[in-house]
Amino acid sequence: MRTNTRLLDIQGRYVEEELILRRAIELNPKNSYPWINLSRLLCNQNQFIGAEDAINHAIELTPNDSRSWNILGDVLIRLKKYSKSE
Repeated sequence: MRTNTRLLDIQGRYVEEELILRRAIELNPKNSYPWINLSRLLCNQNQFIGAEDAINHAIELTPNDSRSWNILGDVLIRLKKYSKSE
């Protein structure tokens, strides 16, 4: 799944990528990887509120995953929530 959505991202097929990620979440909402990738995708599209929501879901599922915390920090900075990003 991750490879397929990455290819769509490289090709600029963001709508399809988002649909696939949301379907993956629907099928297995306890898998953090689609949440992480959805957050990355939304962040790259300047949809920071949605990105924050998605990455918070990933962090709930895998709180020790440093990638999720890194993405959350980036999103919070872009939302100008500086006190939460520290």
